[in-house]
Amino acid sequence: MTEIRKVVSVRDAIHRFIRLDRFEFINEIVSTPEFQRLRHITQLGMSPWVYPSATHSRLSHSLGAMRVMEETIDHFHRIGDVKNDEFEDLMKTALAAALLHDIGHGPLSHSSELYFPGFEHEAVSAQIITRPPISDILEKGDIEPSRIVEILKHTAKGRDAMLSQLTSSELDVDRLDYLSRDSYFTGVGFGNVDLDRITSMLRIFEGEGLLKNHAITLYKGRFAVESYLVGRHLMYQAVYFHKATRGVERLVLSALRRAVDIKSEGLIPKRLRFLESTATPSVDEVLAMDDHTIFNALREWQSADDPVLSNLCKRILQRNLLKAIELTPENYRAYHGGVSEKLERVAQKHNIDPKYLCPIDSASETRYTPYRFKPPDDKTSVETSVFVFDEDENPAEISQASEIVRVLSGKQYLDRLYVPEEIKHETERLFKQK
Repeated sequence: MTEIRKVVSVRDAIHRFIRLDRFEFINEIVSTPEFQRLRHITQLGMSPWVYPSATHSRLSHSLGAMRVMEETIDHFHRIGDVKNDEFEDLMKTALAAALLHDIGHGPLSHSSELYFPGFEHEAVSAQIITRPPISDILEKGDIEPSRIVEILKHTAKGRDAMLSQLTSSELDVDRLDYLSRDSYFTGVGFGNVDLDRITSMLRIFEGEGLLKNHAITLYKGRFAVESYLVGRHLMYQAVYFHKATRGVERLVLSALRRAVDIKSEGLIPKRLRFLESTATPSVDEVLAMDDHTIFNALREWQSADDPVLSNLCKRILQRNLLKAIELTPENYRAYHGGVSEKLERVAQKHNIDPKYLCPIDSASETRYTPYRFKPPDDKTSVETSVFVFDEDENPAEISQASEIVRVLSGKQYLDRLYVPEEIKHETERLFKQK
């Protein structure tokens, strides 16, 4: 009697099915506490305060990124850009890199890089990958953990340089998954990606120079890439840099800072104690945290004796959010030319502490960014830009082939001043005074 092979896969809203059994190490990594922690880290941080259905996790995104990587490497093998003798090694290494690229994320995803001093999830990812149990699982699967770290850090050479690009660049499996996933779960619609067209148009560049071994899009595939970049800009405006989302992120930061500033014994929970010494959290401290760590603290602090901290937490949990004022160049000059002092007096008149309730949010303080092309002499990062083959089959940066991308790449985003709703109109009048 023929034994029926067991298939291990999961259903996914974006990719329908994602296999976990192509290599044994995949299901083993997914089953670790380190990876399962990502189930409790929201992909979009505080975006559910604006888009209530955007509660998808870093776990589902990591699986999705792995699926896109699998499709891409399979495509390169089918067309002969990846040879038979290198295929299996390249595939399992690529899947491991995609699966583990976000393993070190802190609570509320990228928001924790704003909240925790010196915290970078990439550095934590590298530590998690190179220690048990993840390192043991990789080594058992004939994958060197340090090789995965080199891929994620963009220090890899040869064919692995392509895996670095596919894992983290301006056109990578990370973005190809999260744009589709974020669009679907927020419901905004315009982040949809023509994934099949994009992957099928990729070719590995065999020439010399910075782009050797990089994936470049065929000239006839440029419209799919152009659509992807336009969608990315729209998602940035509507989701990633949404004024209400950014405002509530600032409120959480203010609550954490206030809890540290008042120095009340026993106020800060054990898993957040590193904040008291302004230390960067260790890898073990990161692994002990998820979104619930932050929200449990905020719920407790609602009833804190300190009225400022209590007010901040109630505003967050009851969705009484701050209001944004765009800092145009004129407003920016006015703010630093005297409006900030006047705002402080207005806030104090209303019993509002401007240190915590009137923050400025900078457009540069986000890990989600619209596409910016790099000049050819920027040798440290130009290879992460998006390249297509031109009509003469030479690699060209996408903005040279797309006027739309060229225009969007030059768009500037303004910083914002946030204030409580009760003083917004009074604050706006301050900017209008001569």
